[in-house]
Amino acid sequence: MHRFSTKRLSHIAVFGAIAAATVLLMPGSPSNWDDVFEEMSARRNAKILNATGAKKHVPGLEYFYMSRTYGNFGINVDLARQEAMRDVDFRENKSLRKATMANTWTALGPANTGGRIRAIAFRPGDYSTLYAGGASGGVFKSTEGGMSASWEPIMDFADAIPVGAIAIDPQNPDVIYVGTGEPTMDLVKSYGAPSYAGVGVMKSTDGGTTWNRMPWPDNSSAIHTVIVHPTNSNIVLVASRSNLYRSEDGGQNWARVQSGIITDVAFREDNPDIIYAAIGNDNGTSINGVYVSTTGGVKWSWSKVADNWPDPDSTGRIELATTPADPNLLLAFVMRSRTTQNGDNDFLAVMRSTNNGTNWERLHGNLPSDFTSGQGFYNLCAAISPTNKDLILAGGFEVYQSQNGGTTWSRVTRGNSPVHVDQHVLEFTEDGKYVYLGNDGGVYRSATNGSSWTPLNDQLETIQFYTLAFDPNDDERFYGGAQDHGVFQTFDLGKKSWRLRRGGDGGYILVDPDNSNILYSRVAVEGGTIPVPSRSTNSGQSWSRLDRGFGSIEQDRFNWLTPMMLSPADRTRMYTATQFMYTAKGVDQGSPSWSTVGDVDLTKRSSYQYGVVSSFDICESDASFMWIGCGDGRVQYSDVITSLDVEWFDATDGLPNRWVSEVRVDRSNPDIAIVVFSGYGTGHVFKTTDRGATWVDISGNLPDVPVNGIVFSRQKPASAYFAATDIGVWFTEDNGQTWARFGDGLPNVVVYDIDIDEQNRLIAATHGRGMWITSAVLSADAPEATAGNFALQQNYPNPLTSGGTTTISFTLQNSDDVTLKLYDASGKLVRTLVDNNQNPGSHNVNVNTSGLLSGVYFYTLSSGSQSVTRKLVVL
Repeated sequence: MHRFSTKRLSHIAVFGAIAAATVLLMPGSPSNWDDVFEEMSARRNAKILNATGAKKHVPGLEYFYMSRTYGNFGINVDLARQEAMRDVDFRENKSLRKATMANTWTALGPANTGGRIRAIAFRPGDYSTLYAGGASGGVFKSTEGGMSASWEPIMDFADAIPVGAIAIDPQNPDVIYVGTGEPTMDLVKSYGAPSYAGVGVMKSTDGGTTWNRMPWPDNSSAIHTVIVHPTNSNIVLVASRSNLYRSEDGGQNWARVQSGIITDVAFREDNPDIIYAAIGNDNGTSINGVYVSTTGGVKWSWSKVADNWPDPDSTGRIELATTPADPNLLLAFVMRSRTTQNGDNDFLAVMRSTNNGTNWERLHGNLPSDFTSGQGFYNLCAAISPTNKDLILAGGFEVYQSQNGGTTWSRVTRGNSPVHVDQHVLEFTEDGKYVYLGNDGGVYRSATNGSSWTPLNDQLETIQFYTLAFDPNDDERFYGGAQDHGVFQTFDLGKKSWRLRRGGDGGYILVDPDNSNILYSRVAVEGGTIPVPSRSTNSGQSWSRLDRGFGSIEQDRFNWLTPMMLSPADRTRMYTATQFMYTAKGVDQGSPSWSTVGDVDLTKRSSYQYGVVSSFDICESDASFMWIGCGDGRVQYSDVITSLDVEWFDATDGLPNRWVSEVRVDRSNPDIAIVVFSGYGTGHVFKTTDRGATWVDISGNLPDVPVNGIVFSRQKPASAYFAATDIGVWFTEDNGQTWARFGDGLPNVVVYDIDIDEQNRLIAATHGRGMWITSAVLSADAPEATAGNFALQQNYPNPLTSGGTTTISFTLQNSDDVTLKLYDASGKLVRTLVDNNQNPGSHNVNVNTSGLLSGVYFYTLSSGSQSVTRKLVVL
């Protein structure tokens, strides 16, 4: 362990502009951090931060990949995740898994707004039956056209639930194909980068009730488009980020028929033997363009069309549009390559062909060159009305409409009112009566050809959370920081209705334990400005920036998500970090002055843009003791952060060279800490009991996937922990020797954040399926649950029918103030059974279940900071 110190607080805090760099690297890609950093920094400085302040998605994608590839840049993260998924059932401890199945996960929403939707499909002949695919949240189904809160998830437990495309067999509408893996264009050198990896094609033959993973021929794990032959159900074509595949047996076997980053594929409307495919490498290559097959898409049948086509080296992503109103018409929406893009002006042209792509003309309309806001690799879609060939809709940052075949365009949506920005899919119904839109805010429908829109997001639970927070003084008040949606807040868990309290991309949120109206938040991107902590004194209705002393100096660096924390001993003092640790007193008053906790770069190398403090924690029993972890793998602690004589101790020896996702310190003993790591190829959970002098890998049988968060069990903090991973929540009760997925009902989804609230409820913030909750009690079937001064027995009888009476028994060693509360499965308080001082000894509480609906309930006995919870079932 290495030690260094400073003798005073110095370096008045001035924070630099956001800059970050990452990339998914494939074979042949740069394997050196400096090469990656230099290239991405140049691209980012030139193209991402701009005068308009428009929201950019590159930083979020960079964060995702940097955290998963740091220390192992040659890895294919998609393949690594696929291998880990195949290994889950083999590695998982079956007896522990069975023991936790009594803990049922309940969705908390938000159910009143949607997250990113990448695909929409209708049941042929019945557009009231609608399917929508979440970027990382699976497939949802509605039988009422998305109206009347009719959405239900149908793919939660498939092998992979990130969705890039959906197709339905026109001959058998119960057959559904889902291309898994969200397709997002590459960040460096066009090696491709899906936001969340898939496993190829999933297929259902019963309308989405069950799913089977089809054989898939390569490691590509992002799919742009799937199409099924209109009259031959066996023929399926898939446009992936690396190849175009064709199957002649309903997906059992695949033949590669064209190589390249295939961004779209489509049948000619009146002749399925003629197929169009687009190759759209984002950085421009000689093979970019539109290809045509006139023999059903078999291998060697594809020819590139070039007449009057732009220089392929100057083109990037390409999206196609056809219409039965004029089968001769083919439109191609063409982006500029990264090398020719000028700031936000990344849209190149609308190209039109009326003879199967043999000849092209460029439509010189007024569709702005910046209509995708510089991120056409991320948001681009188009559709032509099936009944009017002159009616065209194009989606970029906003939606544009043309009523004269593309000659002129008008913008028909404006900045989240009511349609969210960042458009991904446009689909007309067969009769042209409605057009549906999928974007970062969910699903919308227009009955006016796009001139006006209606949100259809009730029960479409696809929000992508990064962080969570709860109010320690209010059982029903939760917060979450979300991609594209900023800060959410809910006051009623049962209704699953959340309020948007701050826009942008949500980051960390803090609740003042002494005043629930005071909140602190930090969004990931603030229109190109510095991500300064902000304060609200009215529960999030308005915010003010805590920017006294904030400025712009070159040496400060920021993460996409920047941690912050209130001191457990002084709620008016906040800590936050770049590569330095900063503190400020008086944040509750809104005018703090920031200074460093030791004027020391806490990372390994200051030149790394993501070499920042990625996580830190302060011991609850000793607020002068802080542990920190960095994006470049460095781990340190200080036991005198409240002193002018600040010392930091390096505790990195014995830990893997991976991105630190989170560090947690034991509540009562600062010598004990757990550090969890992202990435692949090493252990992911490490524990120390001696201030980092030694570390023990307690990953056990945990799958080799990124671990994003960790929390100590409140019942058994010395040996039981919950881990948030890229494949759900995992649990150990034997210090990491054995792990298993925790509870029943949580979708197969990325979990970014995890915590346990004052009621001993485990909360999980998922990236694609909203917020979830369950009891954190380790074993609901144990004869007795104990916590310090008291023990809680299982109620009897249990289960029981509604209207019956059951008895809850508990014992106290000493006289104490006690509460006994009953909650429903969503965590909503149903009844307070006891709330007074109780004498030592045994106590029985009779509970009549009249008025309780059938379902699972939990009762919690609490005294001071201790609590235990048991499960009650009403039939």
